[in-house]
Amino acid sequence: MSIQLSAEALLTRDLISCHTPSGRERAAADCLVQAFQTLNYDDAYIDAAGNAVGILHCGDSPETGPTVMLNGHIDTVALGDESLWAHPPLSGAVSDEDGSSQKGGGPRMWGRGACDMKAAVACMAYAAKDAADAGFNGTLIVTGVVQEEVGGFGARYLATEQQADVVILGEPSKLKLMVGHRGRLEVHAHIQGKIAHAASNNLGLNALYEAAEVLKTLEILELPTGGRLHGSSLTPTNLASSPDSHNVVPGEARLVIDYRNIP
Repeated sequence: MSIQLSAEALLTRDLISCHTPSGRERAAADCLVQAFQTLNYDDAYIDAAGNAVGILHCGDSPETGPTVMLNGHIDTVALGDESLWAHPPLSGAVSDEDGSSQKGGGPRMWGRGACDMKAAVACMAYAAKDAADAGFNGTLIVTGVVQEEVGGFGARYLATEQQADVVILGEPSKLKLMVGHRGRLEVHAHIQGKIAHAASNNLGLNALYEAAEVLKTLEILELPTGGRLHGSSLTPTNLASSPDSHNVVPGEARLVIDYRNIP
């Protein structure tokens, strides 16, 4: 069966074909800038952080209208074990294998980053042009940012260089409109004890017991609640002790806490 791909799908496939682990996004940035140029954006370039940026000044007096940014990232996580993929992860193959057509979709495009989030970036590039052609008055900025998967360096740099009245993110959300997301802090807690030989443990102070007290406190800690983002949350994600010996009272424990905060 021959499948006619839309322009957005063709751009998605081109972006998928670019291997873009975080920090190595240049091929996809070049591809996206080329798309901006083909669509006659007023400006298209790669900024100092490596982000792809396309700008449209729309309408008779764009300076009087809003500035809307459509934002997505062009990096991906690792490919993983390629032998486990139904289709090569950089192919952008279109198929309804693996039962996807039974989930209400029909043929789908397969590849690393197809959902998260090269398809959205491709669609936003065309959506901005469609909005301009339909009479939008203002400024539209489409951005493909780098290193989102490893801390958001591209987006943080972009925030210092571009101003917008509203930012629309294309992250997958099962087609539900989200009003925002919580922030994230990674807390590293170092809990001190006192080293001793396990045979004379009374001479030491076991940092793991001290860490247990911290964990019990975290479990009942009152956090901000309510609002559209449903409050803050914390999750202890890792606990390690030192020295790394099985016959010594640990003199230090290191606890990692993932904290998701509302404004």
